[in-house]
Amino acid sequence: MKINIRFLKVELKRILKTRLTLILLSAALLLSFIMAWLPTTFSYNSYTDAQGRTVELQGLASIAYEKELQADIAGTVTPEKVRQVVEDYQTCLARYGAETSYDLPDGVYAAEILPYAPLLHGIREVFADPGSGIAPAILEIDPEKVDDYYDLCSERIVSLMKQEQKKHPAARQAAIDLYGQVSRPYLFFPGYSTDAMDYQVLLAFLLLLFCTVIAAPVFTSDYQTGADDIFRCTRYGTAKFAVIKVLAAFLICGAAYCLCAAIYILVSNSLWGWECTKTSMQMMYSIINLPDKHRAATGICRRVRAAWPVGGDQSYPVSLLANQKCGDVPVNCTPVLRSANYHLHGPARGTLRLALQCPACRGGQPADEHPVCRRRF
Repeated sequence: MKINIRFLKVELKRILKTRLTLILLSAALLLSFIMAWLPTTFSYNSYTDAQGRTVELQGLASIAYEKELQADIAGTVTPEKVRQVVEDYQTCLARYGAETSYDLPDGVYAAEILPYAPLLHGIREVFADPGSGIAPAILEIDPEKVDDYYDLCSERIVSLMKQEQKKHPAARQAAIDLYGQVSRPYLFFPGYSTDAMDYQVLLAFLLLLFCTVIAAPVFTSDYQTGADDIFRCTRYGTAKFAVIKVLAAFLICGAAYCLCAAIYILVSNSLWGWECTKTSMQMMYSIINLPDKHRAATGICRRVRAAWPVGGDQSYPVSLLANQKCGDVPVNCTPVLRSANYHLHGPARGTLRLALQCPACRGGQPADEHPVCRRRF
């Protein structure tokens, strides 16, 4: 079927001149800038200056400070680097007689641990017990074994798949083969936050909603005004004109989506730093994350996102949490995919759920909302 370009131009002009379309497209462009900038405002850091005053940084200033502070660990994540930070972490805790970083005096974490904290990500997950999946405290890890860091990662994916896919050997092997395709050693560049990726998904959802509202009146407005009865009496008013209407809606919505996505990516990466795009996903999420292409195909990646910390020093596979009960009521657990302390607590009816709690606040304030504890995850 040949497309009449003149009719297509007229239909595009008609849709674009609609006031609702102009409002929604303008809102979409504005949201692209706002949502790319908004995650940067969540970044928070504080330190004590030479005069003993507490200096609080937020937003781009905090990101710049964090990049400068962690500049020495940027680049390739080698086993030697990971071993060094594990030894430094254990030495720091032993010096202050602390069992976890939350027991350290004020200011010590920011001054001594924050400069290398990102490299501690996933170290407990790597050393999780192959049988139970329980992860040890960092103080219990032998630094000499960290020299086999990437071999241990490979062993961890094998043991985790044995736990999660006992009756499906093909799925186990598929996950192991996919992890073999992951580029190693990992790369890490400081300053970035997973909030930026979360907001990109949220923006995509809002754009989908806007495009739906834009496309809906393409046919319905003609039915409402009675113009459809006239169009169907003309030579090109049936199938050909319907194709032109659908094509015009796709072109406008597709162009708007691509433009807003490009704006978000350009603004977000410019604010966070383009070097952060080189960071391995395994350094942001699970240390044994599988390639994204398989996540969409089979969903195995959701199972591989390891055992998330519960109560600070222990972790359990998601499947174990989902099978727990509170009395006779099954637990409805929805793990939040972040490295933080999880505590089980229940509403009045006895059902349990996973929630972020801040140990420094004694559970009085959600950790995501606490400015001091945000950076300790």
